[in-house]
Amino acid sequence: MKFRTLKRRKAGLVRQVPLPGEVLDDLERCFGLRDRRRAPPHAHKRLWPWNRTTAWRHVKQVMAAADISGTHATPKGLRHGFDVSALQSNVPPHLV
Repeated sequence: MKFRTLKRRKAGLVRQVPLPGEVLDDLERCFGLRDRRRAPPHAHKRLWPWNRTTAWRHVKQVMAAADISGTHATPKGLRHGFDVSALQSNVPPHLV
């Protein structure tokens, strides 16, 4: 799945995130992503009405509940952990 990032606001910049099929099925069930992609006015609407700061607050709450702290509980640490996990799961590097 590809996401237009909130931090990189230049046109055409996206972050590709490999997701398990179950997660994609859940997103489809909750948000109707396939139908949204087919309807141009809805194709680029956000799933959540949050800005970057609010999203980060939610991520911090989840990390605190999961007892993730220290350098792992930073944006860079979170991305690094995601990358390492993906590479250990044999996700092709160009998808990470």
